[in-house]
Amino acid sequence: MLVELKTISVYSNMIRAAGLDIGGTNDLSTHCAKTWDISLNLIKNRALWKLASDQGIDFVHFLRAFNAMRKGFASGNFVYGLIVARKK
Repeated sequence: MLVELKTISVYSNMIRAAGLDIGGTNDLSTHCAKTWDISLNLIKNRALWKLASDQGIDFVHFLRAFNAMRKGFASGNFVYGLIVARKK
């Protein structure tokens, strides 16, 4: 995955700069941690890899990134963040 992700604080500042108020932020990582364990189990299915190869290399790369994503969330380097914003 070649996506550049920012921190919740940076995204909050961008939202404020766009003229919105931040109602709150929350780290949902503990509620979503099992997602990557489940996903790693799902990608053991050879039929999924066949489907991925039929759909193109981007899908294959996406599936290959699951282990790195799991490690990133397990280490705390990635978080599932929630930002609630509203118009002023």
